[in-house]
Amino acid sequence: MYICETILSHMKHNFLFIFSFLIISSLSCFAEDTLQVIAHDNTQMTWHKNYDNKVFFPTEGIQYRKIFMYFTLGCAEGGCSDWDYDVLTQIMHNTGKIDSTVSKLDTLSLSPLVLDTTWRVFDVLEPYELGRFITPYGTYMNFRNQQYGNQGFDSSWTHTFRYDVTDYASLLQDSVIIRAKYNGWSAGFSADIRFEFIEGLPQRPVIEIKNLYTRGGRYNNSEQFERDIIPARKLGIPNGTKSSQAKVLVTGHGNNSGSNCGEFCDKEYYFKVNGEQKFMHRMWREDCGIVPVRPQGGTYLYPRANWCPGDKVHEQRWELTPFLNSDSIELDMDIESYTNQVDGGNSSHNISSTVFFYGSDNYAFDAEINTIIAPSTHSEHINYNPSCGQAIVVIRNNAHIPLTSTKIRYGALDGKMRTEIWTGNLAFEEMDTVYLPSPYWDGVSMGTNQFIAELVTPNKRYSDENKANDKYISTFDLAPRWEPFRFMLRTNGYPQENKLTITNERGEVVWEKSDFEANGNFIEDVTLPSGCYELLLSDEGNDGLDWWVYRQTGQTARANGSFRVFKQSGGVYALTSDFGNEFRMNFIVGQMDVQEAPLKMSEDFEIFPNPTSGDVNVLIPELNEGNAKIEVFDMLGRSVLSFITPTDLEHLALIDISELMDNMYVIKVTVGDQSISEKILKVAK
Repeated sequence: MYICETILSHMKHNFLFIFSFLIISSLSCFAEDTLQVIAHDNTQMTWHKNYDNKVFFPTEGIQYRKIFMYFTLGCAEGGCSDWDYDVLTQIMHNTGKIDSTVSKLDTLSLSPLVLDTTWRVFDVLEPYELGRFITPYGTYMNFRNQQYGNQGFDSSWTHTFRYDVTDYASLLQDSVIIRAKYNGWSAGFSADIRFEFIEGLPQRPVIEIKNLYTRGGRYNNSEQFERDIIPARKLGIPNGTKSSQAKVLVTGHGNNSGSNCGEFCDKEYYFKVNGEQKFMHRMWREDCGIVPVRPQGGTYLYPRANWCPGDKVHEQRWELTPFLNSDSIELDMDIESYTNQVDGGNSSHNISSTVFFYGSDNYAFDAEINTIIAPSTHSEHINYNPSCGQAIVVIRNNAHIPLTSTKIRYGALDGKMRTEIWTGNLAFEEMDTVYLPSPYWDGVSMGTNQFIAELVTPNKRYSDENKANDKYISTFDLAPRWEPFRFMLRTNGYPQENKLTITNERGEVVWEKSDFEANGNFIEDVTLPSGCYELLLSDEGNDGLDWWVYRQTGQTARANGSFRVFKQSGGVYALTSDFGNEFRMNFIVGQMDVQEAPLKMSEDFEIFPNPTSGDVNVLIPELNEGNAKIEVFDMLGRSVLSFITPTDLEHLALIDISELMDNMYVIKVTVGDQSISEKILKVAK
């Protein structure tokens, strides 16, 4: 059972949900039943307002181990906006209450005074924010205005943001309004929003969801903001609560000339529990030069208050379980105070926070493959793709037992697999990005393929309690093939910030250059042996070789650079100038030849449990090395059991030693001229 990364084409639908049960097979995306619901289809966000769709979720009575929301952003029919705006996706939950306002008031008589009042009655809806992103400066995507060029973009541009919204399962039932809240003052962007429900048990079942904060507001001073926007609140703890967590989304906006807040000031927020500060977060992002959507036709490279143009807003999760020692919990947020200049402009902070109360954990031990970064066609991972070298996966520990080791088996689907060992120490809900040696690419052709990664024996257990998330499948395109090529680098006035390297699939540097001259031209022909390579042009100033802001503000020393890669026989492979932190590209020369990893008997085999009262499992990896011989010896060296098992498929070989006397034994596994032996203790039941 596994999770699969899918590609959704832009189809037109006359209905707002698709219910699909996928059959388990080698070609299916999910081994569990999967439900897909379309919430917005090509919604045109052209002005500052709420775009609401009432969506039917046929999910009641079914449990889901994962729920993902995919928000695909594109240009509106009239073109993309040139500006960066925040976009919120919200569930508008019907509270079951009604309210009213006066919609019309007529005076029927003045003496005596008689009024005729018409009331507008409406349901009271409470917003729960699922996710937030900031639109890119869409100048280069705007096909209606090409005076600034397109930098490789066109009107078909889209970018998909993925959010894990599993904890909102109880709100995604029956008829629900899904709101795309566009805080933009110009047209525009298109919105496609779909939900993916994967059946199974979640690690922590949510028994109740409560909002802490649902809006932001203007910041005049610390006292005003904390009183009006983020006051302390006491929440009742529902019966049956075993654990709890708070989610926080915060972004700063506006630009006071005295403080540079809230968009351009580096501040922290503090999260208090029962009157004591327990958590803090720096509301600042300095990595805008590596966002997937770049370059952009605006000031996208500047650090900002917890956000970057063209990227998701990162959420924080604070574990509240240690503080559930009463029937209620008091929560409070404070923002590091600052002083705005009078008449210097406004600053504001957009804040939402939700608290989840969970029942008992469904799994005592659960590790997962969270995603595959490379190889992948997902737009959030475009910086590392197309790929032909090392695989990059993210693993996560969903259990309170630390995850300290696991085997990771990976490769092209239906191709030869490779297995590597990860070791570390991941606590509950911690993740790690794992860089794995180059897969075996046998049988992979140009075009779209599928890649699989799976966990094997996490913490040296053959199976954790939730096998469904042990595997992940991505779609991928193989990197392009290059003939002998030529570099042409035009430096700006800061060449000391630049370095050019080429590494092979083993991560070895095979070519590098860094001592460039200022405002000069560097040209060199490069011929490499067959293999997979990664080209990396880095910039320590995080501003590329040329940025329109520098040219417009007279900082020409930092402008007018460029980088091109030409075929020696004619033609262009790559060109860039405005790339922020780095320009990265994978390519293939000739025929790739990935050397197979040597057999490591001590790492590739597992023998468990130990001690045992009868059954012993021997994990036989997929080796394609003929048969493995398994022998059991007593302490006098006499063979008491012996049999053979194939190595063409990973499997468990079961040994029954229940008839043997309680004592110490040695189990020996032999493959070819290599063997491994392990002592095992037989005990009474």
